[in-house]
This record gives sequence, C-alpha cells and structure tokens, in this order.
Amino acid sequence: MTTSLVVSEVEWVLRSFYELPKKNVVRCLEKILMLDIEIDNKKILMQTLAFYEEHMVDWTDCLNMFLMKEDEIYEIYSYDKGLSKFDWIKRIEP
Repeated sequence: MTTSLVVSEVEWVLRSFYELPKKNVVRCLEKILMLDIEIDNKKILMQTLAFYEEHMVDWTDCLNMFLMKEDEIYEIYSYDKGLSKFDWIKRIEP
C-alpha cells in the first residue's frame, strides 16, 4: 500500500532530480498506478495523470484540481494565474 503523497514525491524526484522529460515521468507513473497495490485516491491519480499528460500544468496543481473536483469544490484561492485557464475551476486571488 502507498499514498498519493508518495506518488507525488515520485513525480517530483523523476522530474527535478533525474530531470526526466514529462513524457517519461508520465510513463513511470502509469506503471506505478497499474501495479497491483493499493493506493489512496487511485482513480483520481489516474485522472490527474491523463490531464497532466495533455496539459501544461504542474503535477501538484493538477492533483489538487482533481481532488477538489471529487469533492465538488470549484473555487480555489491562489496566486497561480495558470489555474484560470481551466474553465471548471474558478481562481480567486487572495
């Protein structure tokens, strides 16, 4: 068993420390998510990964958006103007 936090750490290490291209990071995360292990929010992680692969968005922002969507939360307080490009999230500047 592992958690979505650990998956996020794996993404960060692959991208930042090993400097893998995004497509390679996505392939590694796909393999992890396909393993026969329990991962909290696995369905959300898979949705996040698909969205992350297709859009210019930070992994953590993407995961937060999908966790919000799961809980039917559509507003976020953030200085990150990049979140404004997604029409299903309303960014509110603090």
